[in-house]
Amino acid sequence: MTYRFILLLVLTSLMIFVAGCGGDEPDPEPITEEPALDTTVTQPQVQEEPKYQNPTFRKKGYAVQIGSFREYDNARDLAIKFSNRGYTTYIEDVEVIGEGIYHRVRIGSYRTSGQAHKIGREVRTKYGVRYWVDKD
Repeated sequence: MTYRFILLLVLTSLMIFVAGCGGDEPDPEPITEEPALDTTVTQPQVQEEPKYQNPTFRKKGYAVQIGSFREYDNARDLAIKFSNRGYTTYIEDVEVIGEGIYHRVRIGSYRTSGQAHKIGREVRTKYGVRYWVDKD
């Protein structure tokens, strides 16, 4: 019976030793409730840049087309470039079946095709831009 007593004493001592081996750990912080985070998903408010407009433009009959682009920004840049050079420019959108919307950059408008061709030749000579005359 002494053998069992010694074994029980050793096991008890060992359990007390292991239980006390934690050192001086601080007590865990109490759990506090934090307010719930707002998880509402909203769409960012993006302000779209207004389309290029030339207030001096009025259709008279014929226009000089100097470009046609799928990307609106490319058309706007060309229209502004030639507007800054003193030409009355505008952008006309047209849907091409099977291809989508194209943005045509035009100079004008002129009463006769002869007047439009004269400006077209001037643009080609000064700036190397190909053109064609079309009814506006």
